[in-house]
Amino acid sequence: MYNCQLFKYQNSWQLRIYDFPIVENEKLDKNSQIFTNDQFDLAEHETDLSFLHDPDNKYCFDGRSQYISLNHSINKIFYYSRSVDWSDGWFVTLTFNPDQVDSFDYRSCVDCLRKFLDSLKRYDNTIKYLFVPEKHKSGRFHFHGLLSSVDFIRDDVVVFSGHCFGFDRIYNFRRFWKFGFSTLSKIKSSAAVQRYITKYTTKELLNDTKYQHRYFVSQNIEGAEIKKFNVNGDELFRNLVSSDLVSFINTDGNYNRVKYIELKNSEKVLQYICSCAILRL
Repeated sequence: MYNCQLFKYQNSWQLRIYDFPIVENEKLDKNSQIFTNDQFDLAEHETDLSFLHDPDNKYCFDGRSQYISLNHSINKIFYYSRSVDWSDGWFVTLTFNPDQVDSFDYRSCVDCLRKFLDSLKRYDNTIKYLFVPEKHKSGRFHFHGLLSSVDFIRDDVVVFSGHCFGFDRIYNFRRFWKFGFSTLSKIKSSAAVQRYITKYTTKELLNDTKYQHRYFVSQNIEGAEIKKFNVNGDELFRNLVSSDLVSFINTDGNYNRVKYIELKNSEKVLQYICSCAILRL
């Protein structure tokens, strides 16, 4: 059981302090459907105690599982996006030619995306990627993605489209994407695209992709180092703020109020956490 998690990403640290403690259950079987709409990601199942011992049934309503699933997908996308420095990489949009692909059918779109990603990995197996779907108001699906830095221009993988967005050149895939249309632009700020890529995961998309993948991530993304603690949350928070170790604070959560705290990368953070810890896991 813990009420605090420290995420040590490649270029930043984030602390999450929960008002209600979290209980970790044993790993579930991959075929299990308990408490989730995402059957493809059951590596670790956590039960939020704010749902338990609720005599007024404050949190027991039909939207609860939908809220959990949506937050789960968004958190995972944000987690993987922050685990890579995308600077000088590529922001990609892939759309479908309706004469080739039924872009109203999500499974058909995913099949095409997988073929594209397999081609990319054969071209360079060190490429890191993260792709998410978006559903247009017309009902058609397309994909947005992040690719780590690779010299597509030198290898003649992309071609300049003749268009610019501001001062940024827009490119198209010359190779690999054979199912419609593409745009690519160079990433200037890794932090900006990390937040931008999550905005495409919405409640409406969740409803239309039930029991389907909602993000596609390369296996060579290592993720963050995560440490879990049971702490005096108020005392820890006061110590961090008074010691000028906090760069940003956001509080969220309809069910379990959570402080998302962006930390200045310093070993002092761990010292303060350990000094407030009741139990370190």
